[in-house]
Amino acid sequence: MGNTFTKKERLTNKILLEKIFSEGSSFSVHPFRVVFSPVKLKDGEYPAQVAISVPKKRIKSAPNRNKVKRRSKEAYRILKSKLYTHLTKNNLQYGIFFIYLDNKILSYQEIESAMESCIKKLINP
Repeated sequence: MGNTFTKKERLTNKILLEKIFSEGSSFSVHPFRVVFSPVKLKDGEYPAQVAISVPKKRIKSAPNRNKVKRRSKEAYRILKSKLYTHLTKNNLQYGIFFIYLDNKILSYQEIESAMESCIKKLINP
């Protein structure tokens, strides 16, 4: 699998989202809160589906929210191979929801290091 972030890797199913929030576990790594749950994905090509949220309550400006989402998606795209390797080796499928908690826009390097910590925590809970 290459370093892409296709539509099939995005968590869009409302039923799965509700299941993740009702039955899932969560942890926080500044600036993210991560909610995840083992789920059965219809498309077995990818072992994880991900959604990223930047609340309007935290960052008011839409262009700035989009900037944070773009940076977060890019960091995930670059770092997901470790997570995919772990999930396929253990025959798991996860639904993962990242929620941005900071009130200011962090640099890409800060977001990337936080995303790396999140992925490590998902691999070794």
